[in-house]
Amino acid sequence: MNLFQAAVLGAVQGATEFIPVSSTGHLILIPYILGWPKAGLTFDLAAHVGTLVALLWYFWQEWVLIYTSLVRVIMNAGKCDQATRHRASVGVWILLASIPAALAGVALDKFVEETLHKSYVFIALSTGLVAFVMLAADRLGRKNRSWGEAGLRDWLGIGIAQALALLPGVSRSGITISAGLAEGLDRPAAARCSFLLSAPIIGGAAAMHIVKDVLHGGIPSSELKLFAVAALTSGLVGYLCIRFLLNYLRQHTLVPFVWYRVVLALFILSLVFVRR
Repeated sequence: MNLFQAAVLGAVQGATEFIPVSSTGHLILIPYILGWPKAGLTFDLAAHVGTLVALLWYFWQEWVLIYTSLVRVIMNAGKCDQATRHRASVGVWILLASIPAALAGVALDKFVEETLHKSYVFIALSTGLVAFVMLAADRLGRKNRSWGEAGLRDWLGIGIAQALALLPGVSRSGITISAGLAEGLDRPAAARCSFLLSAPIIGGAAAMHIVKDVLHGGIPSSELKLFAVAALTSGLVGYLCIRFLLNYLRQHTLVPFVWYRVVLALFILSLVFVRR
């Protein structure tokens, strides 16, 4: 992989990690179409670092409030105002809701990487199926509860849905936003919960790469520029896409992303048929 390819795929990662169209599916499909080499471990780590930085950067005030509220509640044995207790509870709920995806990642990561990532038919089917899940959630969800009304049940429901994002083509943001809508949250609230909840999992994936790969062999000096370019583009584009989607969902539906996924699924199936 050269620097241009790293920049393009980094931008794709940053965009599709937060826009509900499946980052894994695009990162597998684009090299397949263009005949580029498959993204390696250095790119995977850079992409995770970049998108994690985007999450921390965009929501930095939220993260600071959650952390300081947790500290205050612990130090004061829970004797704090309601707003502080609620922010501290959100921090605990995020950690609890991250457990299903973490367990799924540990149990299924090897199978998914070695089997499902190589099945373009599976990617196409999951891309299309989740499109209709998104459509149903967007149309049938009550959407009458705001961000401040999200409780433990909502976070756990979104967290369970996030475990499905391990499957290529599903889309972490697509399935988790759909889960939030199904719980009755409005679109901006569902997206906000989705983004905040993705931070521990993306951070955990980056840490896993560091422990398994970087600490054992390190990043070759020849790939440091590749790492920097991929991390920079994924982080910058990711930040812009978080801001775009939160603003977009205040007045618009998920329907354009649904149709994009349907067209993409049909395109992948036709490509597989032609190449066979």
